[in-house]
Amino acid sequence: MVFSAQLVLFSVPMHQKKHLCHQTISKVEQKSEKVKEHEHSTHHRKAMEQAYNLKRAVEHLLTAISAQIDSSKAVNIERNCEVLKSIARAVLFCGRQCIALRGDVENLDTPENPGNFLVLLKLLTVHNTVLKSHLETPTCCVTYLSPQTQNELIEVMGKHIILKGILNCCNLLLY
Repeated sequence: MVFSAQLVLFSVPMHQKKHLCHQTISKVEQKSEKVKEHEHSTHHRKAMEQAYNLKRAVEHLLTAISAQIDSSKAVNIERNCEVLKSIARAVLFCGRQCIALRGDVENLDTPENPGNFLVLLKLLTVHNTVLKSHLETPTCCVTYLSPQTQNELIEVMGKHIILKGILNCCNLLLY
């Protein structure tokens, strides 16, 4: 007997089948004729269409899952960028005002002096809900509040300011 996978999986119940699945074919010539005939039958077309629809549904589901993962990553990246921008603005503000960043204790929940940087961030949370949620429940182990991060931001911003100043001087000399 000859079976197509699609027909077996997606065809009508066994007692209603009156096509290729139930026919015994003895000669090769008859097989090719019966197969061609079967390919044009309504049963075969319906089974093929259902198989195709299932395949598309599964592929779409897999695409939807990867799209959701990518979307989740994008939201997380956007959130982290927003947090880093706020932290960088706080560092820059303290630097421009010649205000020390660190205090006696690097912790916002202490009654002691947590430092101008952390107090400024706490003040910014009044208007920045993303920063507020980050300070209350940081994702993973990354807070971007450590003295090392502050020093890296100072270094990067310092280099940027110096390069910007050099470019401005060069542009003035050219004119």
